[in-house]
Amino acid sequence: MFIKDRTYKLTIAILIIIFGVGLFFSARFLKNSITKATTSSNQNDQSNTLNMDFWEKIKHRFIK
Repeated sequence: MFIKDRTYKLTIAILIIIFGVGLFFSARFLKNSITKATTSSNQNDQSNTLNMDFWEKIKHRFIK
């Protein structure tokens, strides 16, 4: 009984760690995508303009 309980706890701990790492990298990717979309591609543009190509890529990922 002790071995089964220990294996179960270890499996749950590993799954939680994998989930946490996945969540970290997905948040990092999303932050980078939003940064690219909000940064203007031309030096002559206003600083508040959006790069719509990147916004379309971000929206496409959530529509799937």
